[in-house]
Amino acid sequence: MNSEGTTKRTRGHTAGSILTAMLVREAKVSLRNPSLSVQQVAEMLSFSDQSAFGKFFKRECGMSPVQYKKETQFKKQQENNHYT
Repeated sequence: MNSEGTTKRTRGHTAGSILTAMLVREAKVSLRNPSLSVQQVAEMLSFSDQSAFGKFFKRECGMSPVQYKKETQFKKQQENNHYT
């Protein structure tokens, strides 16, 4: 039996799905950093180019990395304005 089959049987997830979830989590954290561009995040996560990263992110999250970055920055700005 291969390791992916063992992982799925014991945890309910495949190794691939676990790695994808970890990659998405890292992408979201990096995109919330205002000093990093989408291009820089794509490079940090070892995507071949920004387009490949964008397709991956949109497939997994339902929005483009640019949309995610704008939305999270807007929400943070709104929270900061609420407390000032």
